[in-house]
Amino acid sequence: MIHTSSFDLEEHLNSESILADITEGAAIVSLDGWVERYNTNAKTALKQLGEKYHLSEIVTEISRFKSFAGIKKQALSMTGLQVCRLKNIDDENEYLTYFSSLRSRVNNKVVAILLQFDFKVSRYNQVVQKHAIELKEHARLIRKYQSDGIHDPLTGLKNRRYMDEYLVSQCELNNRHQVPATLAIVDIDFFKKVNDTYGHHVGDQVIRAVSDELLGRARESDVVCRWGGEEFCLFLNHVDGKPAEKVLNQIRENIKGIKVDVGGQHLSITASIGAAALIKDEKVTVLFERADHALYKAKDNGRNKVVYY
Repeated sequence: MIHTSSFDLEEHLNSESILADITEGAAIVSLDGWVERYNTNAKTALKQLGEKYHLSEIVTEISRFKSFAGIKKQALSMTGLQVCRLKNIDDENEYLTYFSSLRSRVNNKVVAILLQFDFKVSRYNQVVQKHAIELKEHARLIRKYQSDGIHDPLTGLKNRRYMDEYLVSQCELNNRHQVPATLAIVDIDFFKKVNDTYGHHVGDQVIRAVSDELLGRARESDVVCRWGGEEFCLFLNHVDGKPAEKVLNQIRENIKGIKVDVGGQHLSITASIGAAALIKDEKVTVLFERADHALYKAKDNGRNKVVYY
């Protein structure tokens, strides 16, 4: 059945950019289960796939989630990639499928689910046990991260301890499944001068204001942490290159628009951002070094800039 909807996907997401970065078959599905967009590889394997068709007319969920509603519930409650098992109604082939939530660039609300299909059917039985073990370990790490001692008391953001461990786990997962990502370091310009001139209480206000902006822009699949002092770390999942640079420049512009009240006067803030795209098989330490070098260049070029490697 073909569905007509008033939902304007492109108002909320750059679907072309999202799907272009995925080498496997992929589809974007609305929260009520209607297929909104898909790439060529998805159509090659799922012949009956079409926009405005309901997902339940194309595949059935045969793992623990039971239905698209179960997939949606999991995607809304967890960050990062999750895995399910779908069966093609047409030919009964089974596929491992990775899914995650997609947030609107307009209001930051979850508006769709991204499905990434593994069409290597002949390898299914060989890899399913391996994936189950990996996901169990990933879930264990997530539970570990959510324990006490991983949040910054001033901002409520995740702290460096959390980010150090998260990056190792998530970058390994992204590399294995060829999912793009960007690591960015955000540094508040002239922060020492703010503390020296207005006092640490105003410095704390500035840090909280910037952290609120970063958290407000982050999608469900992104992670923001306070790295230390006036530095923040931002991991953007599913995006790199020009789209990532565009997001970071928007963040920089929004930070520039922040006004902190100091005795009836408004203190303006700017930030420099250095970022690097995740490269296959690259160690996290090297990724961070590249982002840190980009930050140095942003400062050296006059601050209030984004430099992307």
